[in-house]
Amino acid sequence: IDPLKTIRHYNLGVVLEAVGDRSQAIRAYQEAIKLDPQNIQAYNNLGNILAQAGEIEQAESVYRQAIAANPEHFGGYLNLGNILMLQQQIDRAIAAYETALRLQPRYPDILNNLGLAFEAKNDQAQAYSYLGYAFYRQNKHEIAINYFQKFLEIQTGDRDFYIALADCYQLTNQYDEALKVYEDSIS
Repeated sequence: IDPLKTIRHYNLGVVLEAVGDRSQAIRAYQEAIKLDPQNIQAYNNLGNILAQAGEIEQAESVYRQAIAANPEHFGGYLNLGNILMLQQQIDRAIAAYETALRLQPRYPDILNNLGLAFEAKNDQAQAYSYLGYAFYRQNKHEIAINYFQKFLEIQTGDRDFYIALADCYQLTNQYDEALKVYEDSIS
């Protein structure tokens, strides 16, 4: 493997994609993958272009190849989940997102997509929980509080949930609310 040649093809693909030459970008990413079958970013970028072009089955195949090339990289699972959501395969998408989250804990995009997937399943409690955590991880604490409160209208949370909620209140200078959450979660 000539790493410089692989990088050149990958970077060429990025630039071609940026200027709107998708067909040449596809070729460049394919060449980067041919030169280095472990180039996960090339797989993911190739899959993304194909998905944007409406080539859903081809994109799914490319994401599965990325996972086969490196099953410990979260990106292939995240993108596969997105494609499965487009195909209305919600349970399979959730499984892909959960694998991505196991590999990349607390990643806001994964948390957000899990929230949307559970929302599509009409599992509001799970949706609110994941969306709350997604906004919490993006430092959008007021929005996180809103989702966490909606979750609490349905069910109670675990220790980590209450810590995150209290932290949101604290970071938004709502100290009385933070105290209340800490006290309620301790008792």
